[in-house]
Amino acid sequence: YKVDFDGYTLGSMRAGIFKNFVVKGKNLEIDEIEIPYLKLTSVTDYNWIDYKAEPMVYKSDMTFLYEMDLTEDSINSALKHKSYKKKIEKINNIAYPLFTLYETRVKVKNNKLYIIMEYNLPLASFKRNKTFIVSTSLKVENNKIYANNVNIDKSYGNLSLNKVTNLINLLDPLTFTLSLIESKDCQGRVDSVTIMDDIIKINGRINIKKNDLQKESK
Repeated sequence: YKVDFDGYTLGSMRAGIFKNFVVKGKNLEIDEIEIPYLKLTSVTDYNWIDYKAEPMVYKSDMTFLYEMDLTEDSINSALKHKSYKKKIEKINNIAYPLFTLYETRVKVKNNKLYIIMEYNLPLASFKRNKTFIVSTSLKVENNKIYANNVNIDKSYGNLSLNKVTNLINLLDPLTFTLSLIESKDCQGRVDSVTIMDDIIKINGRINIKKNDLQKESK
């Protein structure tokens, strides 16, 4: 990490009060997920953290803008998490008896996100699982990342794009990845997402509420 910040006085800085905070990190690992790039910039002028407390106490409301880069390796590492397997199980409960998903992974190529699904048919199973590949761009609506302009190869036949798009949004690999690295002490918001040079770039805002010490004491 590279950290820069200002304080009002030397004493206030020692007390954990600061402003103009910027932290940049490269090749980070957060909960076993690789983050190639992360930048946080403070929006609030007055920020107060009791960094000597265990655990650390937030003594003022704080807001930060963030810029984050994700790669296909970042997302695929998140999709191996046990919580994502539970998501797949829920989708399979909905999809039965049409199909059963066994694995989901992604690839980023030519500034498109490719979602690769291994599946089989419960009522007439194949000897080996089949592969279904969908390409999509991305958009943000109501603080959530959605598939946009979904494309399916013609070899799959005349499939409903709406139904496939709904399936991709149920799988939700990007929002799931972000949820794994979110702290319970803050609320994150996604403002924009783009794919550039095969890197998924996400911009948003993080709001941190000061700790309610009276509530904690109860």
